[in-house]
Amino acid sequence: QRPLPGKKWPRVQGTMVDGVPFCEGIAILLLAVYIFLGVSILCDSHLCPALDKLCDYLKMPTALAAATFISFGSSAPEIIISTLGAQTNKTELSIPAVLVSALIAFGAIPPMVVWAAGDLKLRVGGVIRDALAYVIALVLFIMYNQGPEINASHASSLIVVYLLYLVVVYVTGTDEEEQDKEVTHPSSAATDLERSLLDKTNGHSADGSEEEDEESGPLLTALSMPFERLFELSIPQGPILAFAMSIAWLCGLSYAVMVMAEGVATRWSISKTTAGITLLAWGGQLPDALAAVSLAKSGKPDEAIIQAIASQVINVSIGLGMPIAVSDVIQGKPMVTQNRKAILLIALVVLASIVLYLASIAPASLTFCRQRSSRKEPLTGMITKMRAIVLVVAFIICYSVSIAFAEKARPVWALP
Repeated sequence: QRPLPGKKWPRVQGTMVDGVPFCEGIAILLLAVYIFLGVSILCDSHLCPALDKLCDYLKMPTALAAATFISFGSSAPEIIISTLGAQTNKTELSIPAVLVSALIAFGAIPPMVVWAAGDLKLRVGGVIRDALAYVIALVLFIMYNQGPEINASHASSLIVVYLLYLVVVYVTGTDEEEQDKEVTHPSSAATDLERSLLDKTNGHSADGSEEEDEESGPLLTALSMPFERLFELSIPQGPILAFAMSIAWLCGLSYAVMVMAEGVATRWSISKTTAGITLLAWGGQLPDALAAVSLAKSGKPDEAIIQAIASQVINVSIGLGMPIAVSDVIQGKPMVTQNRKAILLIALVVLASIVLYLASIAPASLTFCRQRSSRKEPLTGMITKMRAIVLVVAFIICYSVSIAFAEKARPVWALP
């Protein structure tokens, strides 16, 4: 059947029917993924080691260094994306990306670690501490986002939550060290959070690089080589200059990815929020996911989970709070978020995923809890393979619901 004279078949934007924009979107998507590979190399090989050296230079306590500078190294992609989103009025891209990165950390990374290293034991105290800090900051952001605008005082309260979290980490870290010395780890000098983040930054020895090259394969090695050479030539050796240049590179690459995400959304006729929770969220979580699997394969699965979860606290507090505060102070106008309803619904989905994550590590029985308490041992929970499967199913449901909330119903095509 042919169209009537003078008429043309309607073109379905963003599908195979409209082949050119669809292929353009594929090309832009592949380029964005490649840039995120460069972001991962930048964070792992230059930014995190520079922060580690900077902490040594400033002689910061281990607990404080792990929860501040080193945690910032893990969260840098999301923080930069959030900052650029606030400054360029692209919050419909940046804020959902930050929120869904937590959904990935709580729902997707733990099953990855379990499948890589088997059943996983975690200290319940540290898990509850990090999850509670994230929930408090997220609830505050939800409340502020429901108002007409988010001003500097609102953003400052998110930063205060992070400062209080640092105090709790420092205090509980000291208690955990004492418990380790009294019970089973007399030679341990760092908590799980500290060890996990420090292992991530210290794992850049020559032997480690050779093992990574063997595991990555020739294709990934070839793709990584241009970024490695470019960063080696442009980033100096000193920790301060290396940190500054790494941040400059990260800003440029993150802005490029945001522009590409908009391009994919335009060509595929999807909302910018959907582009944020797919391309930007997964790209921002790539360094944490790779680091988690690497730590799990090296025999440190519990530390792999902790570093992925702890970095989310700085994402929601500093990553959302600092850009808003700076924007309000410098530009003199509060931030008005776009697509507010979708952001609210996505945030509620993230809260639901945190509840499921906490349920997945719950100890088997109260009797077990009392026995551990009586022996003064830290209370632990376990994520088994069965619980990991439940987490994966819940993550798929939550992620699909987030996309449904982000994507508005629209007509596929209309007759001329």
